[in-house]
Amino acid sequence: MSIAKELQARLTKSKISYEELYGILQQSSKNQAIYTDSKSTHKNPHKSTKKSAVKSSVVKSAKKSVEKNLGQDFGDRLESSLDFTQDFAKDFGTRDFDKDFDIEEAYLQVELLRAQGLPLESSGDTYFLAHNELSWREQEFCFVDIETTGSKPQEHQIIEIGAIKWKNGKILGEFSELIHAYFVPETIVEITQITPKMLENARKEREVLRDFREFLAQSVFVAHNVGFDYGFVSAAMEQAGLYKLLNPKLCTIDLARRTILAKRYSLQYLNEFLGINTPTSHRAYADALTALKVFEISLLSLPKAVRTTQDLIDFSKSAM
Repeated sequence: MSIAKELQARLTKSKISYEELYGILQQSSKNQAIYTDSKSTHKNPHKSTKKSAVKSSVVKSAKKSVEKNLGQDFGDRLESSLDFTQDFAKDFGTRDFDKDFDIEEAYLQVELLRAQGLPLESSGDTYFLAHNELSWREQEFCFVDIETTGSKPQEHQIIEIGAIKWKNGKILGEFSELIHAYFVPETIVEITQITPKMLENARKEREVLRDFREFLAQSVFVAHNVGFDYGFVSAAMEQAGLYKLLNPKLCTIDLARRTILAKRYSLQYLNEFLGINTPTSHRAYADALTALKVFEISLLSLPKAVRTTQDLIDFSKSAM
């Protein structure tokens, strides 16, 4: 099990202490890299190098890799957050950790998990996932839709991303961009009206995905049939060397089924049935907007017991 999956599994159930968190990282650190880029992988270099030199090397290399793959803001945050590790490492200096385990290196790992969208927060001496505690009214949601050249991220690519960041009834930001592609199947052109000529001067997929990750940040990723959009974007990011997504996610199909009585739950049907009437379909921004409207209508029928973001995610997944 990966570090991210283990942490998500543990933290979904309860908070964990610093000791538990770094115990997980200690077990995982022996044969795993903290970070990777297209040219190198770094594994526990402190075994044969002085710790002070290692810290400088690891921090410098990690910051460079993060800035390249995730953006300047993430790199600056990573560097500034490491000021905390000097006192933190001293505090853990007498704890029962493996002699080869480097607390500062582990803290880099934590920051990289956060940069991938894992909403990991701390209070006192415990760690928790922010959306477990946060009211859904105070949560930032990012409604996402993509258009692609096919259904398999290993064989096809994204040609358009549309996203809307939303919190408690207010739109906080919008993202909409076409992505360069040399070929678009005729069936996709017929559905989306996106032609190869429209994509000739568009930016490359990696550039757009990098900016989209920064826009998404640690928001909850929301989509109509979220498994497809989330899985495709995450796979595309990983293939481009941008790290996979770790954001929490919510599906508006699932939520609509729990809150809206309808014959069908396709986005096109709900758009008409609910009187949303977004004029365009099968274009990324328009479909993201329709998914947002479906979400807002679903919120009107939420039980009072649904208070936190995790409550909302759990409710959407629960059986009727």
